[in-house]
Amino acid sequence: MEVSAICNDNGRVVTLSDKALDYTRQAIVTCNERMRDCLSLLENIAATDLRIMIVGEPGSNKQNYAEYVHRLSRRSDKPYIRFDCAATHESQYEERLFGTVRTAPDGQWVRRGVLEAACGGTVLLDSVSTVPEAFY
Repeated sequence: MEVSAICNDNGRVVTLSDKALDYTRQAIVTCNERMRDCLSLLENIAATDLRIMIVGEPGSNKQNYAEYVHRLSRRSDKPYIRFDCAATHESQYEERLFGTVRTAPDGQWVRRGVLEAACGGTVLLDSVSTVPEAFY
């Protein structure tokens, strides 16, 4: 079996043999030793119930790493929800995260919030640095 892939270390196209496929982890392919160490760390984290924060420059695939941890975790059969903080207006954070309740006497939910919708799964707060200080 051979797979063509672009290596992360210098962008060159390589052909991977069966022996090299041990570098392949759940659709993330790399021949960079540091990247393999990073993936091993993420696998160890996925086995825990720790809350994690993935930080990095724009375009560094933070969302892919969050999805990777989710797929490997005990929560993989539950929802994975990406909440884009940068696309949310300051006045809507509470409503979007926690939901809204109808003011009618029956008190039924008009819309569930992201945190309830995740229901034991994973919530990725994308661009969390854009949340206004007044919110927290």
